[in-house]
Amino acid sequence: MKNKDAITQIISNAEAGNSPQIHLSSCDLKSVPNEVWDLGEIKGLHLSSNHLEELSPDIGKLTCLERLNLCFNRIKKLPATIGRLSNLRSLLIMDNQLSELPPEIGQLRDLRTLCLQSNTLTSLPPEIGDLEKLRYLYLAGNQLYKLPDEIGQLKHLRILHLANNQLVQLPTTIGQLTQLTELHLGSNQVLSLPKEIMDLPCLTELRLDLNLAEIERSILQKIPTLKRALVREELS
Repeated sequence: MKNKDAITQIISNAEAGNSPQIHLSSCDLKSVPNEVWDLGEIKGLHLSSNHLEELSPDIGKLTCLERLNLCFNRIKKLPATIGRLSNLRSLLIMDNQLSELPPEIGQLRDLRTLCLQSNTLTSLPPEIGDLEKLRYLYLAGNQLYKLPDEIGQLKHLRILHLANNQLVQLPTTIGQLTQLTELHLGSNQVLSLPKEIMDLPCLTELRLDLNLAEIERSILQKIPTLKRALVREELS
């Protein structure tokens, strides 16, 4: 835990242009110091393992930001101004209390990594499909019951983790994820796989363990690139 003087020094160094990254993780913060929002040139802001319950709309002032780490806080909602971070490449919000994403999330056109594990999301906005450069999407440990059809627009997506949700099916547009290599669906309620999953030319790992019903193994056998498939029926 950093004391108040240490936090002040970190901010002062950034104000002087000596540090492009602000590291304020594990500082026992309940709010972000206002001075941070005036650091318009910083590239990274690390705020994990604090006690933040909200994120100020002033986050939208940090338009040069490329990496934002908010993991292990208590944030319930993201401000719409998050969409102004047009240079953001990595957004990490694991283990918070998010129940929804603002549609402005789709404005993060340069985003490569979106980490949302262990929140309380029940759905995703259709604007998620506008993240045209997204490569890694982590959604395990939420309460998702369906995915929007727009998920198929993520043409550069390589890894999609969806374990420990409430999904009962996948949209047929899943077959449009031509760069996807890993798909994790363990501990959901998937009853069947869409035949379009056979159209995934790069898929090498598919995890379906602890789903409620037996998955059609004939479909799995028709994915020529698949090297690892974990399928296990739920124990009665």
